[in-house]
Amino acid sequence: MKIGSADVALVTGAGGGIGSAICKALLDRGAKVVFADIGLARAESVRQQLGVGDDRAVAIALDVTDGEAWGRAVETAEAALGPMSILVNNAGVGHRCPLAEDDPQRWRWVLEVDAFGPFLGCRSVLPGMLARRRGHIVNIASIAGFSGVLGMSAYCAGKHAVVGMTESMRIELAETGIGLTLVAPGSVATHFFANSASAISARAREPELGPDPLADGITPDRVGRRIAEAIIGNEPLVLTHPEWKTALATAYADRFASVGVGA
Repeated sequence: MKIGSADVALVTGAGGGIGSAICKALLDRGAKVVFADIGLARAESVRQQLGVGDDRAVAIALDVTDGEAWGRAVETAEAALGPMSILVNNAGVGHRCPLAEDDPQRWRWVLEVDAFGPFLGCRSVLPGMLARRRGHIVNIASIAGFSGVLGMSAYCAGKHAVVGMTESMRIELAETGIGLTLVAPGSVATHFFANSASAISARAREPELGPDPLADGITPDRVGRRIAEAIIGNEPLVLTHPEWKTALATAYADRFASVGVGA
């Protein structure tokens, strides 16, 4: 779909990293943008840094695990900027801890943010999009939605859920006029682990972080621009690191090689 001044986009996790980069990319293409983040001050700070006025962007507080908060967010956003036509489910958290040592409360909360949050987002905006027969949803999973990562069972489970939900939605939304893109980032240079630790610590003990594995990742701006392009082209899948395509194909081939053997 063409992105322009008639479009209103809501981006979760907009207070920094990939989220703020997505907001910038959509603004650059003329859309109005709702900066949604659990920390209102962070979202408003990013909006002000980008120098965009109230007529083109608003910042709102949104806990993506709260269904009622989603309803209020959509209502507030549409009252301020107009009918919503783009949703980017970007908010996510993760931590590193062996499953045998993990805190059940922490594990569950990661899934609530990473999997239940995108469900609530889609459920909140789809009725309006379907009624207007126009819109596009971006669900941001991860390369971890297709494979395992040592010590990140909760994050991987949540991102696998996003992949499965999105593929089911793809079947449901066929012929509706609603576009759908699944994004699977690899390493992106953000403060993901530090921000996650801060959020998780209010709910459960957070293990020591150690070295940040994302420090050498690609820039968030590169990801933001790529996502805007995917919306315009209605691309079904975006891998931010194309080199993973071969690795994933090999892994899945090896996994299924034994199917039927000995039957």
